[in-house]
Amino acid sequence: MIIGGWWNGQSVIRLNRNKELVENATDSFLSKDEYRGFWISWSKEKLTVGKEDEVSPFLTYTAPNHFEFGFYSLWTGFGSSGLWIVEGRI
Repeated sequence: MIIGGWWNGQSVIRLNRNKELVENATDSFLSKDEYRGFWISWSKEKLTVGKEDEVSPFLTYTAPNHFEFGFYSLWTGFGSSGLWIVEGRI
């Protein structure tokens, strides 16, 4: 999953580096001047991503088969800097 990629213009859910499953234009979702919150929710069939304080997701992927997450990692894209705050439970 990438939020604010392509110079802060697009977000995607990827299967791998070369296969976008869902994509959406998300102009200026990230800011170097203020914290912007997002939420991520998943089940065995669906992955959703939304902006903090908004109920409707901006990315949703429903898997044709069940999938499971064994781990996750977070990072800021190449050439950029950022701060991550992770809340909630896994």
